[in-house]
Amino acid sequence: MNENLQNEINLHSAGATIRHQSAFDHLKSHQNDFQLDQEFIDKWVLPFYMKIWNTSGSWITDIKELKDEITEEVTATLLGDFNWRTRTVGAYLSAIKNYENQIDIIGIHLLKSELCYSGDLYALIFAFYNNEKTIGYLNQYLDYYLQQPQLHFDQERVMEVVVYLDTINGTNNFAKHMIN
Repeated sequence: MNENLQNEINLHSAGATIRHQSAFDHLKSHQNDFQLDQEFIDKWVLPFYMKIWNTSGSWITDIKELKDEITEEVTATLLGDFNWRTRTVGAYLSAIKNYENQIDIIGIHLLKSELCYSGDLYALIFAFYNNEKTIGYLNQYLDYYLQQPQLHFDQERVMEVVVYLDTINGTNNFAKHMIN
């Protein structure tokens, strides 16, 4: 197999199924300068990435047992890997530990939409934080991506989160995104 084809397969597997240019290309994504080893992946990614949306099960107990080992370094490493699986687990664990200093990492990942299967979880995490910064990222996302009909990413989930936050905050951010 030639190198270009292998590279395309690797990008697709990581979740880079649609590569696009956007108004957010100038933002620097948090990325590791190293490859994760299998032991790290086996401990932090494989047990969790497919279960994050489940609201019950032994995986929650597993996370509770690891709570003292979930550090900012672990979550930053997960968020810095170019793969939807690691980034979603990293974002989820970051929120569990309330690492608010990682909001910008998650926000830039949301805005750049480099990988599939992660934006909806980023939006959910921003609903958890429900602060000016996270609402700003959600609104920036909608301002841009609602004008990009060829890029069907996580617009629906982000709109749902904005409507939810409007309801609990007594705000009206969603109306700003309504198209006449």
